[in-house]
Amino acid sequence: MVQPSAREIEQFIHDAFTSASSEPNFAIEEADGERVRVRFFARPSQLRPGGTISGPVQMAAADLAAWAVVLQKLGLHAAPSVTSNFNMSFLSRPSPGDLLADSELLKLGKRQAVCAVRISSNGALVAHATVTYAIVLHPPT
Repeated sequence: MVQPSAREIEQFIHDAFTSASSEPNFAIEEADGERVRVRFFARPSQLRPGGTISGPVQMAAADLAAWAVVLQKLGLHAAPSVTSNFNMSFLSRPSPGDLLADSELLKLGKRQAVCAVRISSNGALVAHATVTYAIVLHPPT
């Protein structure tokens, strides 16, 4: 199986969520077969009082990066796979600006994929997540 490229995954996700926003809120910067790096564009509307990026935005970045690494490893026919467990530790306050979410597969089985995601802001680690996806495959078309 040929693994999709970073651009193919990014376009697939953008197309899947066309009703969300016409302006993309992320870019997949790297996908090397085992790891995916996602840049999540934090907007001023996503800041909470005190000028930090909200927890739900950080969680969305982690979940997106985990899904992207699953898609990259298994192919786009794994798109129906869903989050079955999510655990996040917030380590420090992210400053306003883009978040980088680096995701890697820890374990890939027949039914589940377990991913680790490190979230950084301005070069500093701000959160860590462990995300499990229940794998659902559609036959390739």
